[in-house]
Amino acid sequence: MEVAEEIVTSWLKQKGYFTMNEIKVGLKEIDILAVNPITNIKQHVEVKVAITPLGGLRLWGAAKYAKEPLPDRIRDFCQGKFIGSVNKETRELKNRSVEEEAISIFGDKDYDKILVCGKLDKTDLPKEKLETELTKYHVRLIPITEILVDLQQSLKITFMDHPRRYLQIFTTFLGSER
Repeated sequence: MEVAEEIVTSWLKQKGYFTMNEIKVGLKEIDILAVNPITNIKQHVEVKVAITPLGGLRLWGAAKYAKEPLPDRIRDFCQGKFIGSVNKETRELKNRSVEEEAISIFGDKDYDKILVCGKLDKTDLPKEKLETELTKYHVRLIPITEILVDLQQSLKITFMDHPRRYLQIFTTFLGSER
């Protein structure tokens, strides 16, 4: 599992969620499905965190896709990550395999869609513009910084899972307390 996904998983577990990670759906993968058994809140979480912004948020890696208008990129991204496969040439949705898998695991269609992101490229700023586009597809944006701050506030006790333990050591020895 990618380290940002591990951090998000630790954060979800801290909030009382049970998680499933790296769920294979054909050639695609769902990053995280989470359910809180007390509140019955269910979440499909996709994590896209890079140290530096590599170009505008997009489904496909080629740089040419980063230059397309934000509404088109967000449509493709949301369909590809939260619904199913998208044809690169026609931009049409080929199937609903991701959505069907999430519904199958959760048992119903009532779940939240969340995108956790790192630094945003200048083409996706201001953040509010990106959030507005994501909202059209019922996707909520959570910056990784919010998750890290939330985790940091709980680091007063010792954790044994790797992501939180790493953060605890990092903040203790390189943070403001040295």
